Amino acid sequence: MWQVDKINIFTKKNVATLIKTLYLYQNIPCIGKGKRRDELEALLSIFDQDNRTADHHIMNVSEIDFPEKFRSIIRRLQAAVQEKEDRDTMTIEDDFIAEINDYEHRIAESEKQREEALQQKALEQSLKEEALRKQEAERKEKEDALRLQEEERKQKEEAIRKEEEALRKQEEERQQKENAVKLLLSMGIPASEVAGKLGLELAYVERLGKEGV
Repeated sequence: MWQVDKINIFTKKNVATLIKTLYLYQNIPCIGKGKRRDELEALLSIFDQDNRTADHHIMNVSEIDFPEKFRSIIRRLQAAVQEKEDRDTMTIEDDFIAEINDYEHRIAESEKQREEALQQKALEQSLKEEALRKQEAERKEKEDALRLQEEERKQKEEAIRKEEEALRKQEEERQQKENAVKLLLSMGIPASEVAGKLGLELAYVERLGKEGV
């Protein structure tokens, strides 16, 4: 389907008074030979992109390939591109478009570099934060290990203290028993009776009796 836009343009001569109507055909498909269904498509085939030159300005067409009624149009188009002023204008347009494209390319490249720099900075920040998290985790792990070692040390010290306390009590009890045995024996109570009352072996009581003599 053809899309047609109708606009008014000013000609170079009599600009203030002369207005012409121009029809712009957009989205024209490539119309090559053998694809022209009517005269309109035959006329539009002048602009077949397969016929353009390397600079994209000139269409290599021959008027003999078109009906007689269209040849005057082709001759006028060919005459237009042969005028130096028009050729110079197209060259200037090309230069301007090239500068615009270069400017846009530099802007895009600058934006790309800025985006890459931001991404690199974000990556470095992320790696730095990760390193700090690891350092903090290692610090806490070391603190936990030291705290565990301190608890084990205290537990060992407490166990030693309890063992020493138990030994001290045993020694006190032994000493008290020995003193009691010696006291009872000194009072003339028989060794067998002392052993029975204190729950001690008779040989142990007799030995203490001999030591007390």
